[in-house]
Amino acid sequence: MWWYTTEHGALDSSYQKDRTVRGRGPHFAAGRRPPHPPQIIDCDSHGFFSLTGGTASEAKQNTAGIEKDCETSQKTRRSTVHAWEVVKCHGPDCPATRSGHTMVVMGSHSHEAILFGGLGVKDVLGDTWCLDLSSMAWNRCGMSSSPYRPVPRYGHTAVYIEGVGMCVYGGVVSASEMRCTGEVAVLQGSSSSWSSRCQSYARWGHTAVVYGEVFGEQSAVTGKAVLHEDPVSWMIVALGESGDDQQRIPAVSAYSPERNQWHEVTTHGERPTPRRRHQAVLYENTTMYLFGGRHDMTTLNDTYSLNLKTRIWTRLAVHVLGPTLPSPSPRTGHSAVCVNGFMYTFGGFEMRHDEVTGGTVFAVHNDVHSFDLCNHQWRRITPATPHPSAKSTTVRGLRSRLPPQMSMSASFFFQGKLFVHGGRDLVPTVFGELTALPLSGDLFTRTQGIVSSLRHLVAQYMVDHDLVFVVPPHLRKTLDAMFHSK
Repeated sequence: MWWYTTEHGALDSSYQKDRTVRGRGPHFAAGRRPPHPPQIIDCDSHGFFSLTGGTASEAKQNTAGIEKDCETSQKTRRSTVHAWEVVKCHGPDCPATRSGHTMVVMGSHSHEAILFGGLGVKDVLGDTWCLDLSSMAWNRCGMSSSPYRPVPRYGHTAVYIEGVGMCVYGGVVSASEMRCTGEVAVLQGSSSSWSSRCQSYARWGHTAVVYGEVFGEQSAVTGKAVLHEDPVSWMIVALGESGDDQQRIPAVSAYSPERNQWHEVTTHGERPTPRRRHQAVLYENTTMYLFGGRHDMTTLNDTYSLNLKTRIWTRLAVHVLGPTLPSPSPRTGHSAVCVNGFMYTFGGFEMRHDEVTGGTVFAVHNDVHSFDLCNHQWRRITPATPHPSAKSTTVRGLRSRLPPQMSMSASFFFQGKLFVHGGRDLVPTVFGELTALPLSGDLFTRTQGIVSSLRHLVAQYMVDHDLVFVVPPHLRKTLDAMFHSK
């Protein structure tokens, strides 16, 4: 087996498990022939590519071609990296600038994203907007005949539950008094009216994910076997604050809109410290992953998992992919989405101690990181950027500009793109722009079904990670034949 690593720009060789020869540069074990002709190339998380088959002399001959391909790829790499897009929205009216709001896509087959609440320039907001993701048109919604309207709020959560609608819970209703609500409100769709549900503890800065019971299995919420033929869904709420230091709130609780019932979930293990404005996602309906947040005057960058079957918390020993690609710095007020086994985070607010002055440094971010929920690896995504002197530029006919450094924005995923709306910085300037970052070419987004071409995935991996290797031409036909994709 032959390795090519772009980190050292050299080929390494290995043959037989009990005998390995590793070298740098064109040093190969002469006369050793692997049992098969060249067949496949593969890559690992450290930038190594493996080629099985062939002889040492054949591998050495390919080195020059690899180096040439590296040079060619390096020249063209920047033109293939995705860039942020400024989404031009329209409509008879548009939402006011805000932060601490929510935006939810109304189902896997829906083209509607519902915006609710937030903190404006001066006031706490309670308006509801629908964004048509096909035409990018804004319209007011939730204004039908029902007299009920949810109380204005920010720092709340909103999730979509199939067959129910968008479920909103908690939030701050008075910024000056930090007074919270425990109200639950449900909106079935953009043309429907709001309905009030069972209240719970007043809470804000929490997170919420949707867990669905499975018939015949034990419920992660009640702990009992699901024997009824119509399993219910639960909105699982984690951590946050009450706004009242004297009031105790459960670390994890769950609400079923079908039953209109709350249930406290008892957990064990290495529980996370109390926090607010963290983010959490649910993976494969079994494990909730939690990142960051703020505890008192400390911002955090730890990562936890909660196994819903065992109800055990685990603090994860995460790995960083590449020496120059750090895990996210401590932050709070960031946003996150879960896409095909990866959690993508954007932005956030950070407080850190300055060892030189002894004071506190405040910072806001506009970076994007992905966390592999299977391998527990963090990776920083570096989009293409316009020239530093340019306020905006055009990439592939689209207006491109990095989103502002901000926290308390709302994000969602739709058709291969991470969308970010609103937020605020330290001034504070409140934003209302919608930006999008294409993630469809990201190798770490796991594909569904048959891969169209393995070599295209390898090439995209190289582009995304600043690696500069191109599959040798004599292997392309073999690769395509193996994956039945011409």
